[in-house]
Amino acid sequence: TRCAEFEFCDDGGSVGCEGACAADCSRFDDICGDSITECGEACDDGNTTDEGNGCNTTCESNAVCGDDSVQSLFEACDDGFTDACGSCNTDCTGAGSGSTCGDGSTCSETETCDDGFTDACGACNDDCSGPGSAPVCGDGILCASTEACDDGYNDACGTCNADCTASGGGSTCGDNEVCQEFEACDDGNVLSCDGCNAECVRLDNVCGDAIAECAEQCDDGEVGNLSHPNFGGCETDLFRGIHCELGPPAQCEGTITFNDDIVRDRVCERLGQEAGCTVVGDYSMGS
Repeated sequence: TRCAEFEFCDDGGSVGCEGACAADCSRFDDICGDSITECGEACDDGNTTDEGNGCNTTCESNAVCGDDSVQSLFEACDDGFTDACGSCNTDCTGAGSGSTCGDGSTCSETETCDDGFTDACGACNDDCSGPGSAPVCGDGILCASTEACDDGYNDACGTCNADCTASGGGSTCGDNEVCQEFEACDDGNVLSCDGCNAECVRLDNVCGDAIAECAEQCDDGEVGNLSHPNFGGCETDLFRGIHCELGPPAQCEGTITFNDDIVRDRVCERLGQEAGCTVVGDYSMGS
């Protein structure tokens, strides 16, 4: 029985949400749109219209985390995704952790892919925005996602093997195989003065390399820098009629000279020697 002085209603029960009247008889319960969320209501925004805040016309929640629409009664944010790495977390209750390219986990909001590396040559590029370029073994660029090493060569004898999957076998001077990383040449032996030196680090007996060795009497490193076809022969008699030596003057092996000795002096100066021969004859030749 309703007591008009103290009760708004009385449905004869004693527990709320079992009838039409609240437990204290002060009001009707379970009324959608009264701004009081109670009994079977998920929400009550004070109306029975769907305003896009997550509460529908029957006071039920229609909020969907990940739909890129913030339903304010239930969500703090919504970035359109349900991963934890974006600007919003997985249940739309707070900020996400942020993405890290190269961690092997694709963050849908900010990444197209993530292969676990930050190089550009793998399945994913270096900023996780798209596919990477194909790795090239031997280009000297280590593609961490597909290569164990890359020494810049495609032979098996360097620090890396031929397919960049493991360490190389190392080079051996004199095996007649040029290991590009360590050898400039390899003629099948460890002898000098036969084309390749004993360490396989350079060609030897090369006129014009500024190294006087083997059959050379001199080497000024400037083969062919004058027009005369015999210049630069890496012998002390570089020019017929021109002779350079450190010892006593000797007679030149020829009869051609230059009246002003200019060319002869230039040749000898480059060799670090002085003109030291007696010129026979007095012929002129165009410079």
